[in-house]
Amino acid sequence: MEHVSFDGQWWLPENPQRRIPGTLSLDADNGLMLLLHGDLWETIFSESGSSDDVTTRTAAVVHGIRHDDQKYITLFEVSGTYWPMPSDYSRTVYGVGLGLVNARLTEDLFARLDVEFDYLSAWTQPPSRSDRDQSNPDVIRISTGSRELGKTELAGGARLSLYSGVVGSWSGSETNVREYCAFALEPVEQCAGRDLIAWVVRPLQNLLAVALGRPVRLTEVRLSTAEEATQRTVAETLFYHEQQVAAEPPLDRSDFARNVLNYDTPTLLTAQHLVGEPLPIPVGEVLGRWFEESNKLVDALVQLLGPLNAPFMSAEHRYSSTFLSAETLHDRLGYTTTDLPIAAHRLRTARVLDALDSAGLSESDLTWAGSIIASRNDKSLQAKLDTLLNEAGAAGAALRQAAPSFASEAGKLRGGVAHPSSSDDAVRRRRFVFEHAIRWLIRGLIISRLLGETELSHYWERLANKNEFKRVVKALEATARAESGAVG
Repeated sequence: MEHVSFDGQWWLPENPQRRIPGTLSLDADNGLMLLLHGDLWETIFSESGSSDDVTTRTAAVVHGIRHDDQKYITLFEVSGTYWPMPSDYSRTVYGVGLGLVNARLTEDLFARLDVEFDYLSAWTQPPSRSDRDQSNPDVIRISTGSRELGKTELAGGARLSLYSGVVGSWSGSETNVREYCAFALEPVEQCAGRDLIAWVVRPLQNLLAVALGRPVRLTEVRLSTAEEATQRTVAETLFYHEQQVAAEPPLDRSDFARNVLNYDTPTLLTAQHLVGEPLPIPVGEVLGRWFEESNKLVDALVQLLGPLNAPFMSAEHRYSSTFLSAETLHDRLGYTTTDLPIAAHRLRTARVLDALDSAGLSESDLTWAGSIIASRNDKSLQAKLDTLLNEAGAAGAALRQAAPSFASEAGKLRGGVAHPSSSDDAVRRRRFVFEHAIRWLIRGLIISRLLGETELSHYWERLANKNEFKRVVKALEATARAESGAVG
């Protein structure tokens, strides 16, 4: 899903003789765009050389052929505004909803979607494919078939699976193969390509980002038609997808594994392990529970993971987004959002109004104050964060022990984030530490939603003992000491 740009010839399926040279490009600024030196539609000009006014045209399907390797391209949802001119001067730009490489299709209907991410193989930890022959140590057998590692059924009966496969080449004199892991979605009925993408790509990317505590990049999407296996079209897919740019230089397979599996990483969950211990439930069950939960938590996930895809975001705005994620998570998890039960709040309102009445306020002032006080029974941000700390078991207790006023201090640090330059260095350091502590809290709570009561028995204790988490706790203790010293 990197920047793509290639030249080719482009035409409408109903008029294949009219082929227009142009360039298809995909980048973060403009999305997927088609620039043509001419126009897909023939234009009839008057004797004066003029034609119709500026118009917007849309083509459901556009075909193309790439110059460098002669592969066919299919574009869906192609639309743009153009000004008809003689062909010598015409240059038109179209937005493209979806592009398929190595495909010539006329219908946007697909029976399968395959998705790969950069950290997926490391996260999956598939079993070894090589086996040394015990009777002949010089012989090593390599399994090249697809292996299903987990599956679940989504809403409507669609099947989602996690599998590993092999790509490469082998012959009598040379073997060069690479294992990969991918998710596959197979709906009951064929669907439009963008609908399949919207269904699972972002939720799966969010799962990996929450589980690993780091940005995860979408690397490849393939759409397959429903014909028999010998005739099926499997196409590399191009579309705009917001995410962080790839590392430079690119990470290799050992880097990905080290960033996921080392003891000092922020990893909470893999397809094989939960906080370093064997995963107590099948990975397919984890996937099913994730899709049930992520729909409820989408707002909290956007706020939590947005900074991972926007490294240019200021530290203050990162903190604001993280704090808002915690507040939203509290509400989406179904905890009470009121300060007092309704009956108790009514009694409190009555006591306050009686006191104001005794003070001799006018009737209009009492009416105004009563309407405000009666409507304000919101749970404070500090109380919401305290609730999340209480739910986080040993991890929440460790954060509170390191900073006894954790919730109130976190709320205070949210102030001033709209104008970052107004914060001094000490405040920025504390905000940085609290941001990471809150992110651990949120990630821990979200992962806990995928577990049952029995699986939760030692979860929070193991999280509290992770090296990366303990570093955050020590940093909190240091900021608390520095703050008390400054006050003293």
